[in-house]
Amino acid sequence: MICLWDKKDFDKLPEVVIKDILSALDHGYGERGIEDVFDDLALDNKQLWLVDCDGKFVATVITHILEYPRKKTCEICYLGGNNMLNSVSDIKHIEVWAKHQGCKDIQIIGRRGWLRALKDEGYLERYTTIGKEL
Repeated sequence: MICLWDKKDFDKLPEVVIKDILSALDHGYGERGIEDVFDDLALDNKQLWLVDCDGKFVATVITHILEYPRKKTCEICYLGGNNMLNSVSDIKHIEVWAKHQGCKDIQIIGRRGWLRALKDEGYLERYTTIGKEL
C-alpha cells in the first residue's frame, strides 16, 4: 500500500524515511542534500509517499509536479528503501493522483532498473540522462 504523507504530520515520520531518502540521494551526484528535499516538501514543491508492506514501511517515494508551457508532468524524483521494485504496482496510485492534479504525463529520471521494473506497466525509455563532473 502507498500513501501520500501530509506535511502537517512530518514530525511523526518514521525514522526509516530519512534513511530511505539518504539512500536515494546516495545514487545522485551531490545535486541535493536531505535538507533540500525536506525544504521542498515543507514548501509543497515536492510530495512524500510511503510504501507499506504488511504493516512495515519498505520504501519512500518523492514526487514533483512540473509545469511545462504545454502540459503538467508528475516526476518521480527519488525512491529509497528495501524491496523497492517489488512495490512498483503502487506507482499506479501515484498515476491516479497525478491525473487528479491535472498532470498529462509521468516521468522518472533514474537508473535503468526503473525501465526493467516498469516495462510491463507501459513505461518506455524516452531520454537518457548522462553527466560528467568537471
